[in-house]
Amino acid sequence: MKYWRGFLTAGIIGACTLALTQFAKTHPTLVDMIFPYISRMISGSMAEWSSGVSFCLWQVFLVLCVLAVCTLLVLAIVLRWNVLQVTGWITAAASVILFLQFGVFGINRYAGPLADDIQMSVSNYDIAELEEAAKHFLEEAKKADDRLPGDGKPKAPDFDTLAAQAPDGFHSLVYDRKYSIFANSTVPVKKLSWSGYYTGTGTTGMTVSLTGEAAVNPEVPGVLMPYAMCHEMAHRISIYADRDANFAAFLACTHNSDPYFVYSGYLNAYRYCLKALQSFNSENARAACQRLMAEERAHFGAEIKAIDSFYKNTEDVNDFRNNVQLLVSWYIQDVYLPNHVEDDDSPSFDPMDEEQVDLSGLIKNPA
Repeated sequence: MKYWRGFLTAGIIGACTLALTQFAKTHPTLVDMIFPYISRMISGSMAEWSSGVSFCLWQVFLVLCVLAVCTLLVLAIVLRWNVLQVTGWITAAASVILFLQFGVFGINRYAGPLADDIQMSVSNYDIAELEEAAKHFLEEAKKADDRLPGDGKPKAPDFDTLAAQAPDGFHSLVYDRKYSIFANSTVPVKKLSWSGYYTGTGTTGMTVSLTGEAAVNPEVPGVLMPYAMCHEMAHRISIYADRDANFAAFLACTHNSDPYFVYSGYLNAYRYCLKALQSFNSENARAACQRLMAEERAHFGAEIKAIDSFYKNTEDVNDFRNNVQLLVSWYIQDVYLPNHVEDDDSPSFDPMDEEQVDLSGLIKNPA
């Protein structure tokens, strides 16, 4: 029996994880009320702690864990320990780490969407609305491009400069737009080691809540870098779904005081809309794409191709369509409607106004 204690411990912890998952599925409102705040508190505290070093602590821990496992297995063979018992306790340790990761961050998968937190209504869209949103993003990208120094294709600042500037957009969202969902530690993101591996898989970054570290692949194309940094910072503040993190990255970039962040946010939003349009096999969608691409500046196409090349076709068509649903809804609610609401100068109705209502039949109170 003693040889199975490790597996038994792992089984108990796994059962606790499943129970927590089931609780989150059946009580999403309660999860949305409590767990995002707990996650932000824990990951924010860990982010402040791990910011003392420039490298990713979780990657160091991962290497040490692999070495420890290999060493234990070798010792078990050389010293003739019971391999089954050693494997059991290794499994138990792994289950503890997975339980903690799920408890700190993974459970936010069952929390409410970001749109609810910022009181944005989300609805379906048609080709015309998608084209209008894409046109707006394209025009805003041009305006940001005009504010960038130099001529021609803009040159991206270095990684550390961008990382130091990235929190500015979240600060604006919290204090100017009053979106408390974005309040948390804003320590800079880190460089993701083993970048060659992550580039090969089209991975822009990774966030580990147990150490509070948001890390970005330094080989990400320049125009994508600010967007990727804000995406990982969104994960660190308990925004679980990639769709919501992408939208949060758009908001954080476009509310940043640095024009390169604004340029990155709008150009990536435009790219999502363009890709979504291209995914619809209709004459209207193809015509819309041609109209939009005719309005692009010369280097916009090169920037978009650089992003496409990095992802190496790892993106799914449904990702584009889902992401643009939030972008189009934001455009309609924050841009289109405020600019198309007609002013109504007619006087408001007053039931006690004798000019609007005949009050002759009312019985007056005695003096």
